[in-house]
Amino acid sequence: MAIQRISSKWAKTKVLLQNEHITAHIPVTRKYSPDALASMLNEFTIVFLKPDIGTYGHGVMCIEQQTQQILHPDDDILTIDTIYQLRYGTETQMFNSLMDLQLGLRPYIHNYAYLIQQGIHLLQYNNRPFDLRVLTQKCQINNG
Repeated sequence: MAIQRISSKWAKTKVLLQNEHITAHIPVTRKYSPDALASMLNEFTIVFLKPDIGTYGHGVMCIEQQTQQILHPDDDILTIDTIYQLRYGTETQMFNSLMDLQLGLRPYIHNYAYLIQQGIHLLQYNNRPFDLRVLTQKCQINNG
């Protein structure tokens, strides 16, 4: 019997969301679009962009929305600005607006299908984050 592999993370997510017992444990996931990114960043301070098809973390990006307070000494006005930090591999870039961030994503995304996923806080061991992955397989035994 041949093994059927499903490479689309989006297809896998849709299947997992059909089970009411695990739905609450699945991070919010949407197909990438500029509007979806804006919506997700309104909801969560950290999101991950992942290629819909891919493995081993290739192409995964982390976007963190940060606020910074700036005191303008000339007029004693405090403003709060939002900045966006994009991490891709060992590279980190900062963007001053959502529009700049979206423009900065273009060289990485190209025309590939990407997903946006709610960032979750990972457990840590010796100050190093880690996660656990589960591989499931359905086996059919033929007793004939």
